[in-house]
Amino acid sequence: MANAQATITVMTERVRDALSGADRIEEQRMFGGIGFLLDGHLLCHANRKGLMVRVGREREAKALAKPHASLCRQGKRAMPGFIQIATPGLRTARELKAWLKLGRGYLATLEPRSSKKRRRA
Repeated sequence: MANAQATITVMTERVRDALSGADRIEEQRMFGGIGFLLDGHLLCHANRKGLMVRVGREREAKALAKPHASLCRQGKRAMPGFIQIATPGLRTARELKAWLKLGRGYLATLEPRSSKKRRRA
């Protein structure tokens, strides 16, 4: 477990560095790691496996063709539009920034969410 937490910590710091200076970014604990939200939408999630990035269904096939990328799963259920990138695919700052750019490109197509807390029905 300590190794998993170290992986999350390192990835979180790298994502913070890569997104430094970006407006409208919030951090939130979720799924056992740290999520980074842009305008209220999940951009990416630092986790024990590396980094999950939201790329959208339209960009999914292109993203899956890249090394170390796989469709993200929540248990046995696939999460369409979300790609998991294993740590070896994120060795350099350039690789990390390329994934974040892909995610930000998708989020730019979405309307910003309200910053108010949503109540579950």
